Amino acid sequence: MNIPPSMPPYFQWIVDKRLAICAHPFHASHIRYILEQRIQTVISINDTYNSGLPNHTRGELQVQNLYIPDGSAPNMQQCQQFVQRMAIARQRGEGVVVECTRGKGASGVLVGCYLMALWQVQPDYIVNHLRLIRPITIETTAQEQQLIEFHKLLEPSQRHFYAEVDQPHSWDIDTSYLQTTPLATTNQLSLA
Repeated sequence: MNIPPSMPPYFQWIVDKRLAICAHPFHASHIRYILEQRIQTVISINDTYNSGLPNHTRGELQVQNLYIPDGSAPNMQQCQQFVQRMAIARQRGEGVVVECTRGKGASGVLVGCYLMALWQVQPDYIVNHLRLIRPITIETTAQEQQLIEFHKLLEPSQRHFYAEVDQPHSWDIDTSYLQTTPLATTNQLSLA
């Protein structure tokens, strides 16, 4: 039976084609969608020790289960392992999706830790950024505090290999036809 792909609930790219968050992908069509997006790794957050993903995902995806009680934050070791896993996925050109039952708090903390390392920014910037693009993320003060504690571990020397913002960018569309003109100064404007 050929199942058409279907986007998992609350699926959203955080870093295009590299990192996404979603609620639990419970149907085979969700797994098809994830695979079509070139995602090879699923970080599955559960408040039980059993994986929440359907058994048919085994073999097609690498599934890493993290036990994090609902409403709490990942511990420091889990945050560090996630950032390391993202570095490996980045080197391989693979996509990663972080899924939990609702795709909210704990997944937002993991993603926030990675973005702090990637962008070399403060925790408040990450919290505001994630809440702007995904208002349901990072729900508790404990989760916010975990981002602050993780940021304290980041040394500038550890962050240099994440400095993607300094690399030249390529655009998907041709912008060579755009002409720039110098801005007029107040003295050059004629009000008559």
